[in-house]
Amino acid sequence: MAHQLITPRRDERLIDGDKASQRYIKFFEEISNVSNTQSSQLGTTIVTSGAYLTSGAVTVICTGVTIVTLNALPEDRERVTVNRTNGLVTVLGNGKNINNESQIKLSKDTTSLDFFYSLTQNQWYIV
Repeated sequence: MAHQLITPRRDERLIDGDKASQRYIKFFEEISNVSNTQSSQLGTTIVTSGAYLTSGAVTVICTGVTIVTLNALPEDRERVTVNRTNGLVTVLGNGKNINNESQIKLSKDTTSLDFFYSLTQNQWYIV
């Protein structure tokens, strides 16, 4: 069965307060070809707010105030993407530095950062 892609309307806010709108969730499911419950199996997690601990390669989409804690025992070259659509997002190194800092704050709308772990340097880098 073919799906009709639900694209955002002009000037449409994809969040309602600090939560993703139903149209945004439906749009995400359509472009990723999975449901919200299946998305974590593909390495993508939607976090509306609260806290999230990474494990392995993952993309975290934050639609509200969120604290993302990076894996304490990452593999060499492990990569994590954090995408902020709304609310303050804090990324914690979990005992490892991120570009020589213990934490990074994302505070501008639609900010996306890629974090890359180096085993030889024993820290996360923003790439």
